[in-house]
Amino acid sequence: MLMGFILDVLTFITCKSMMEDRLEREEIREKVFSYLSNNFFIDFTDDITPHTNLFTSGIIDSFGFIALITFLESEFVVRIGDECLLNGGLSSLESIITVVEELTRASD
Repeated sequence: MLMGFILDVLTFITCKSMMEDRLEREEIREKVFSYLSNNFFIDFTDDITPHTNLFTSGIIDSFGFIALITFLESEFVVRIGDECLLNGGLSSLESIITVVEELTRASD
């Protein structure tokens, strides 16, 4: 009986944690999507997907990249390190979300 209760509690904690992770990712997605849409006039369609490289496709230039980094650091209270800048970690909507998600988890 006690073992069943413990399993129920552990299941609840695990499910709650998974839901919070999904919610956090969705919140990040909404904020980044809104920023990109409003500042770079991106309309994510069949031609421009969440996986499209925003730089090689000409959507964001070097000034836009600096503005994006400034937004991410202030909005999510994270520090974008050199490794993200050099390895293309901020090249698409999906990669930006993943980087921010990892950085916010690391700061917890």
